[in-house]
Amino acid sequence: MKRWKSWLKNSKKKSENNQGTPVFLLDFKKRTAGPEREFSSLRMEREETGLSGLFSLKSKGFLSVFFCFVFLGTIWGQTVNSYVKEYNWRSGCRDTLPQWVFEPGEEVFLGISDPCLQPEAAREQAIQRALFIYGLQQGTELKVAFDYLTSVKERFSYDRETSKMLVLATCTLDSDFLRYEILNEYISRYGEVFVALTVRPGGKEGVRFSASAEFMIVEDKDLREEREIKIFLNLAAEGFEKIKTTTYSCKGGRSYRQILTTINDTSQLIPYGRYWYKDNGCGDEYKENACKMTDSFWGALTETLLNEITLYSFPTVYLKKMSENYGNIQQELKRELIKEKVSIKLESIGIRENLLQAGWYIKIEN
Repeated sequence: MKRWKSWLKNSKKKSENNQGTPVFLLDFKKRTAGPEREFSSLRMEREETGLSGLFSLKSKGFLSVFFCFVFLGTIWGQTVNSYVKEYNWRSGCRDTLPQWVFEPGEEVFLGISDPCLQPEAAREQAIQRALFIYGLQQGTELKVAFDYLTSVKERFSYDRETSKMLVLATCTLDSDFLRYEILNEYISRYGEVFVALTVRPGGKEGVRFSASAEFMIVEDKDLREEREIKIFLNLAAEGFEKIKTTTYSCKGGRSYRQILTTINDTSQLIPYGRYWYKDNGCGDEYKENACKMTDSFWGALTETLLNEITLYSFPTVYLKKMSENYGNIQQELKRELIKEKVSIKLESIGIRENLLQAGWYIKIEN
């Protein structure tokens, strides 16, 4: 060991006296030998590599933070635009609605919001939907197409006949300035806001709204269980603080529904299929258009309107008919086209076994 230290000391002296002669040193960490200059340059490279690695690490960290900020900012923006609020209730509970909900009058218009919305937004949505029902009573141009498809297929010694019906109805509404007064208001345990209001012309002040509605139903005349519906309602309003535009869309069959609500062009994730209401003691006067209420009060009410349009006998019908044969299959298509100025009034509402019965009155205007 003493020899090794003496040799190392002499080597350093020789290196100082002769700068041109490289002296080899042993690097215990790397276990490699090399000139002192190479050792110092290697150490500098390590320092440079360490700095660049640190810089690279900081860059990656910065990029990670940046992308997280962008991603979370997007989520935060969606949260800000969400009008949904969580409501808790015990499973199986039925909401008891006040009596005035079942008594819409000649000058009183009922509006209902979607469930599980923030109270301020739900209130405005209910008011705008009440104005939509007001607009239906004031009058609208209703266009309806009825398609009846009959198919007869020869099978050995008998013929098999199938028939389907398709109904497509559309209407649009536009209002001048209006003023309204809320007579009654109620919030259900599901967060639905019910309002009953009166409406009068507003002159040059107040609120305005425009609306378009589409209703479609496809039904197998032999098997009533095979039924598909589509309801789309688009509302735009002026003079409201929270809601400028809102849409309601429902499509599906008897066993399933796809329902989507948007507020100010933002989809709202509202739960459906869990709402129950107590009976109000109504009879069976409007049982033909009764609809399940598990998807909300408003959803059932709009579906009863679709049923009423389907069942109504319009006086003026433009008929088109055509038939075709394909081998042993004979098909016939009959189309009825209707275009009428109508007034649609909501006269009564009843609930029985969580089925909503609504008395809609359709009047043809000359």
